[in-house]
Amino acid sequence: MLVNTKVETMKKKLARRNGGLTLVELLVVLGIVAVLIGILVPGLMMVRESARRTSCSNNLRQLGFALQNFESAKNHFPQAVDRLVWRQFRQWPPPDYDWAWASNCASPIVALLAFLELDNQDQQLAYPYTHRFRPPFTASCGVFQCPSDSSMGLNYRTNIGSEPYAYEVLGHAGGNGAFNSWELLRTAEFTDGLSYTVGFCERKIGHGNSVAGEDIWITGHIVDPNHDLIDAETLRELYSGPCEDELQFRYCGHDWPSAGLLHSWYNHVFTPNPNCCDVILDSGVSTNPPLGGSASASSHHRGGVNTCLMDASIQFVSSNIDLEAWISLGTRNDSSPHDPN
Repeated sequence: MLVNTKVETMKKKLARRNGGLTLVELLVVLGIVAVLIGILVPGLMMVRESARRTSCSNNLRQLGFALQNFESAKNHFPQAVDRLVWRQFRQWPPPDYDWAWASNCASPIVALLAFLELDNQDQQLAYPYTHRFRPPFTASCGVFQCPSDSSMGLNYRTNIGSEPYAYEVLGHAGGNGAFNSWELLRTAEFTDGLSYTVGFCERKIGHGNSVAGEDIWITGHIVDPNHDLIDAETLRELYSGPCEDELQFRYCGHDWPSAGLLHSWYNHVFTPNPNCCDVILDSGVSTNPPLGGSASASSHHRGGVNTCLMDASIQFVSSNIDLEAWISLGTRNDSSPHDPN
């Protein structure tokens, strides 16, 4: 009788044990699953981001090829400002023109649309083009968009140089980049070499959140071209920290057909992904694009930005690049070319 009772007790214990996991066993299993997730998820995210970065490079490569085809067809590169009214009236200035640049200045991207097989986009732009500061904006194309950026607009900006200005103002430096507002640049004018001058580079699109690297702050600093034109070094001294001003443009890159630092240009005043805000300097007169400022390269890729050189080659440039090297890559004729690698 005693033996039978012990046997039944052991059977009951075995039945309870076989019925499920103990708390300790469950915690061990959960710990193993957590470790596996911790190992696999970052790896999957890295693979996904790597694919996005590759796709981003391919987009830039298409822009580079379009730029080369444009130069082959026209024997010059596009201007930083494509005056759409020129197409309409074939003279400059056009009849009864009110000098409101904001209505009639397009980015170099517009000049490349036909070479990107996007003629339909070109035809949809109204001439003269109406500049807008708020939604709805002109719909963007996939080739203009980095897959790592969730907003819609233009990620690939045109390089206007290492100074805050896209053109020379009363003898002050400006317009030393790959695109100049007033000149039709030819290959021979890139004395540093096309393979040592950046043509296009990434910049984050503004999400309306007042974020450095996406938005541009309006400083209210009135620049007198005769006496108070701020150069790049002075701008770095004045605006190297976070901006606290309330006035900022939160839709950077959305209005991709328009020229200017707010929309389609960038410059090499600061290195990529700087820990400071970008700013606009005002000339005090009614001009658009504004006289100058900084619009830095930035991206959602870890550690740097994708660039397209003027020979259509693609390079990933580290955020830790030396400032002098970055400045050199932003100029076409500084006589000290730097290898982007």
